[in-house]
Amino acid sequence: MRGSKRHRLAPSPRAARVGLWCCAVSWGCAGLWGCAGLWGCAGRGAASAEADAQARMDALAAAAADDDATLAGYEGRVADLHVQLDALAATWSQAGAALEDAAASLERARQTHAEASDVYRAAVEDYQRAETNYRLAAASLVLAASSDKALRTLCDGKMSRAEVRRYWKKMGVKLDGKDADHIWPKSRGGADHLWNFQALEARINRSIGNRLGWKLVNQPLGLLQGAAVSALVSLRCR
Repeated sequence: MRGSKRHRLAPSPRAARVGLWCCAVSWGCAGLWGCAGLWGCAGRGAASAEADAQARMDALAAAAADDDATLAGYEGRVADLHVQLDALAATWSQAGAALEDAAASLERARQTHAEASDVYRAAVEDYQRAETNYRLAAASLVLAASSDKALRTLCDGKMSRAEVRRYWKKMGVKLDGKDADHIWPKSRGGADHLWNFQALEARINRSIGNRLGWKLVNQPLGLLQGAAVSALVSLRCR
């Protein structure tokens, strides 16, 4: 009886094989699920790394675009300097024509009116004003031409007020009763540069101070030049 019970409790060879097969299948399934999990984690990690790399590339592209915009701005300012030089040459030419007209008017006044007459005195004043304007334009143009070589020597034109006055006097400009005035006020960032100075009646200079209203109405082009030159000097001259 005991032997028969032991016989019934012992597994048959077939059952043992089936049991082993089930265990193998179970372990295999577990292994597959484990591998699938690992591959899933690896896939998510790769996707995250790729997204990070793309974000870095986008940031670099944005920085490059900003750099390009900055360089384009510098190129625009360089082009503005050429425009200013051309405008200065045109001003010099106009001043020369005005000086010739004033000289002709003075000669006519000398021939037809006494030197004590109001007409003659007015002609003399007009001539002196035209001569001063011509000398100022010529002096500025000479320095501009020498300091514009490939825009590498823009800073050569940096001068203090006293240096500008000495330079103008050397060029024969009469400054009686006039100040060397910053066109774009120094207190507003105006440069100590020859192109940002003008000979202005001292009484006017004292009355307007650093306000821009009077110059905006009476000297709009000069004010624009002073602002442009001051910006360029600030960018290129350290």
